[in-house]
Amino acid sequence: MLLSAIAAALPPAARSAGPDLGPRRNDAVLRALKAHKQSGEVSSGDVSSRLAGALGQLQRARRLAATGAVRDARGLLREGGMKTVRTDAAAAAVALGGVTPAWDNGLLDAFDDALRVAERGGGESSDAVAKAGAELEVALRQLIDATRAAVVAP
Repeated sequence: MLLSAIAAALPPAARSAGPDLGPRRNDAVLRALKAHKQSGEVSSGDVSSRLAGALGQLQRARRLAATGAVRDARGLLREGGMKTVRTDAAAAAVALGGVTPAWDNGLLDAFDDALRVAERGGGESSDAVAKAGAELEVALRQLIDATRAAVVAP
């Protein structure tokens, strides 16, 4: 996707010319890369990689919560890959043509809410944290799988 964007932005002479164009060709490629970056266009592969990072962070948060380090677990939801998981899920929806299997931002809210209750010492909160975390992880895995499949699909 990135290469096609670069090729499309190259002037016709640079697309068909050989390597003897030297600096002019490099300038055209750099301009195309800059335009692509500024366009905000994101490939499915980029989104999939970021979502995979968020999944790793979610798994760490779940382990922390299971050991009673609930405050630290909540902190992980506000940094790194989890900080941008909503934006990345929206980008995945665009890459997947508007379809995001099993993803719902409410799952993230439910996990955070369960962690908040546990942090305040709520009764059966450890079961709620485990359930909400597991549901969020399943949905995130399905979204990652779908974006990876979109990268592989022709």
